[in-house]
Amino acid sequence: MINVFDTNFQQLNQHQLMAQSGEGELFWNTDPLVQSSLNTLTGLVNSGTTSTSESTLYQTANILSSNTQNENLIFDLLDIHLPKEPDSDPLARPNRTLIKLLDGQTTPNSQFTLYQTTNSADFYIWGNNRVFNRTQATYVLTHGWQDYPVNDTKWVDLASSIIQYDPKANIFLTDWSDLATNAVYPESAYDTFVVGQELGNFLERLDIVPSKTTLIGHSLGAHVSGIAADRYDSLLGNPSIKTVIGLDPAGPSFEDDLVGDVQLLLGGRDLRKKVYRLDASDATQVVALHTDLILGYDARLADLDIYVNEPALVQPGELSFVGNHLYAVNLAADLYKGAAYVQNDGSVFELNDLFTSTGSYAVETTAV
Repeated sequence: MINVFDTNFQQLNQHQLMAQSGEGELFWNTDPLVQSSLNTLTGLVNSGTTSTSESTLYQTANILSSNTQNENLIFDLLDIHLPKEPDSDPLARPNRTLIKLLDGQTTPNSQFTLYQTTNSADFYIWGNNRVFNRTQATYVLTHGWQDYPVNDTKWVDLASSIIQYDPKANIFLTDWSDLATNAVYPESAYDTFVVGQELGNFLERLDIVPSKTTLIGHSLGAHVSGIAADRYDSLLGNPSIKTVIGLDPAGPSFEDDLVGDVQLLLGGRDLRKKVYRLDASDATQVVALHTDLILGYDARLADLDIYVNEPALVQPGELSFVGNHLYAVNLAADLYKGAAYVQNDGSVFELNDLFTSTGSYAVETTAV
């Protein structure tokens, strides 16, 4: 295996240099040389032994990991063979299973494809080409409690709606369902800070253009998005992300309620503090769509707080407070599709209002 590996490295290094000089290009998903190198690395991981030099491993890792989709496979290899490789920041060292990366093809019923993994979340990219283009706008969708987002029709619909609005956009999905499906809600609420930090690190490594980036999160995912924007600002010296949209941000644990009081008494973070939740300082424009009085955050917390169809007991097409809570995701999809809602005073509520307005407003979406 060592001869094959070293030969692959020499050829791959030459190929990479040609690509950098403009004489060629590495096609990461189809290039036989890349696939051969990855297969060899997989064999090394599975065997647990190698006589390949550390220098060759590092240099090959650097080349292959320049394609973000391969990055965690490389990290898995180095964790097994070079456990003392210097990198002490756990948030900057993804360490998920190799299987997820090898089997992470396009998921059933959607176009979300695994792009990168971290300790507590998987990041998926929308589209068949699976290529991030930083010159285009970037959207990151993040789900809430008890949600499995990759095959969920509401997230597929929202992503499709954004592509309809902005056909060249990059769309990522944060899947933190391993933590978000915890039956103990306060524990999932507590984990939003860690996931938000990892999402912020992911955005920094991705080298996004903050002025072209929108984070959209539902319920607990709204707080993850706010924390991520805050983390990104701290890493880059406060270049604010353009927009964060909270779709009915979660209330329990984050408001002055019994859940928050108990969580604080048990020695946890005080999630009611702005540093641990969505707030108006997280981005250039922070928006909150409030659609439920039980599961959602009731007070103002954004630059623009929109209270939808209050004081109606149920949202259009919904039958319960759970449906009301989810309605915010469907409403966002409709807005990106171009829906416009006529108000009693004759004004119209539409997508552009989210980016140009501030303050607190009540809107009705029962009439289009």
